[in-house]
Amino acid sequence: MASAHDLRLEPEKVDPFFRWFAHRQWHPAWLLLLFPAMFAVLALVTAPKGQFVHPHPLQTYSRDLLHVLHVQDGSTDTDFPLLRDYPSLTCTAVTAATLLLAFLNCRLMATFAQELHEGGLLLLPEQGQARDEVLRAVRRTNLRFARCGQFSWVVALGSLATAALLMTAYRAGGAFFALAPSGAEAERRAWSKAAYTSWWAALTPGHWAGVVVYGLFAALISYIMIKHNLMGICFILFFVAIRNRVTYGVDQGNTDGFHGWSPMRRLLGYVIFSLLLSVVAFSSLFIGMSAGEIPWTAPFLILYLIALPAYILVPNRLLKSAMRDFRTREIASTRAEFAQARDDCPPLSVDRFQLRELERAELNHLRTLDVRLFKIKELVATASVYLASLVATLARIFMH
Repeated sequence: MASAHDLRLEPEKVDPFFRWFAHRQWHPAWLLLLFPAMFAVLALVTAPKGQFVHPHPLQTYSRDLLHVLHVQDGSTDTDFPLLRDYPSLTCTAVTAATLLLAFLNCRLMATFAQELHEGGLLLLPEQGQARDEVLRAVRRTNLRFARCGQFSWVVALGSLATAALLMTAYRAGGAFFALAPSGAEAERRAWSKAAYTSWWAALTPGHWAGVVVYGLFAALISYIMIKHNLMGICFILFFVAIRNRVTYGVDQGNTDGFHGWSPMRRLLGYVIFSLLLSVVAFSSLFIGMSAGEIPWTAPFLILYLIALPAYILVPNRLLKSAMRDFRTREIASTRAEFAQARDDCPPLSVDRFQLRELERAELNHLRTLDVRLFKIKELVATASVYLASLVATLARIFMH
């Protein structure tokens, strides 16, 4: 007979660092130390060259904010030290948070199928070919996780290439265009290019330390996002593979408020939150780029456009399918049980009439039974953040 342990996945194998960290059983909050560590490195690289903070910080930063809000014209100052590089600071903070959420998702994925099985929501065939296929799917999925870990060097190279493309796109100065003061198009372009020249990570003499650090950190952001997505893809493929081999159920007593499916709500909640953070980071990167620079940043843009909808729609599609199959089975079983009970009663008895009314009520309950993992206001808030970021980014890109 299959046990819950047979369904344990090993998503930590998707990356050597995740595997190393998981085996030490450290608290995930330690991963947040990545932010101060990255910021300290940035400070050490930029401070000695006077590229850490603007000479007139409050005046310049407030002017930039008011310009973005269309309250006041932008500053004519083209000096762009680290603390004026708002996209890079945003992405640095998001990187640490995303790493933490990715590891939390890793833990939840590892025991997700086990929790469903122990709660009676995922039933395995006790024997036969179907049971063997489910266990093979577990082994194949764990092998996929391990292969992703073995080919981490490919992901690392791809991340470095993505960082290089992003830095190349910055050379046109478009990333600074959003802060350019009002004026003719040519004047704003010239200001943006001058801003790039003074940028702490510009590909110009005197900034090479900044170039190296920025490239490595941009690659790290890309690496974490790619590994997080690979982990999610392997996880979803597992449930696609076993969809016709297992039986799903629900807690009809709804003791947790989600018919027993609170583990899925918890997992999707972390995934959605991490993706929303990425959307904010990507918005800060793309907000100043033009349509001509899109091909250089396509890897980021593709993740930006499809990741959030995919990770919401695919799991919910699988859950809807599971619920439909559950209702079909339960309705057929309920009808058979009531038919047998009525057959045991005299044809014109009161009990027979009461059984029919009880059957009608039970069938109506089953037909309307559904698992709603998120409330409408939660979905509206998520969609609002995603769509607002998407519309603002695309509008800025194609209006340049």
